Amino acid sequence: MIRIPQNFRIENPGHSDAYYSILSNLEKLSKEILGRSEITASDLRLIKTDNDDVDLLIKTAEGKEFLARISADERLANEIFVYRNMWDNGIRAPKVLAYDISKRALPYIYEIIENLSGNPPTELSSKTFYSAGVAVGTILRNLHNIEVVGFGAVGQGFDFQDESWLAALERYTRSSLDEEAAEEAFGRVIIDRVYENTIYNKTLNLNQSRLIHGAISDKNVLILRKPNGYVLINPGMLVGGDPMFDLASSSIPLSRKQFSNGVATGYRQLTENEIYRLRRMRLLLLFLAATRLFKENDKRFRTFKTIVHEELKAIRKDHK
Repeated sequence: MIRIPQNFRIENPGHSDAYYSILSNLEKLSKEILGRSEITASDLRLIKTDNDDVDLLIKTAEGKEFLARISADERLANEIFVYRNMWDNGIRAPKVLAYDISKRALPYIYEIIENLSGNPPTELSSKTFYSAGVAVGTILRNLHNIEVVGFGAVGQGFDFQDESWLAALERYTRSSLDEEAAEEAFGRVIIDRVYENTIYNKTLNLNQSRLIHGAISDKNVLILRKPNGYVLINPGMLVGGDPMFDLASSSIPLSRKQFSNGVATGYRQLTENEIYRLRRMRLLLLFLAATRLFKENDKRFRTFKTIVHEELKAIRKDHK
């Protein structure tokens, strides 16, 4: 029997229809998933999430803990792909014990991973942000050495969706951006300038794609208690492409500045070409974040809008 907190559905509004459909069939789905694994659960408990993944904490009679994650979102395939590649290349990551991304056995994607005991730096002392950032920079340095075949997100069979980095960036931008909100927030001229320097900028294309995390922030790193260390979690929508996308993600002021500085320190000194690409990845991510904040009527929008204009000015100077 799954333990679902009282009033869970009432207190967790705003999710997709697929999320609530999974909840309605959770008992049956959990039996199917556990039946396909070698895990015998003594206790199952639903965990609150900020996205449309349904997470179940699995406890065994031997005291072991695992996490079953069920989702209709294709992003979960990215997560499985990144975790398995990290693990196979000796980089600490949640170990994937079972998964199915085909949607043939079940109408959803699922994974069972080890449940790591730790906290994000946001839940600990502010002094941990810089050291967490340094650790993440070191992890990324190793992660970005892994070559992959293709760009963007993965689908069924872990095949990449795009054949070029610019195609992946454009797909990501179109799916992330509310164009009407962007026009109201920035105007067409600024949008076109952002696109000209990013998704339409052919100099950003790559010959070789690398494994990337796609969503680096101080919320997506765990500080482990046993054993001590750091681990990246919650990969994003792009997992194959330019490593500078990860460094740009870490630099967006949605994360603490101490964390961003730590990532830069822990990574390595960048080449002139990498700095060129980093600036443009940062511009795109700032623009997308600013538009989202505008749409949500978030007071941080003005700050982000100012930074977008500053980045455009700096990039214009690069051309002179």
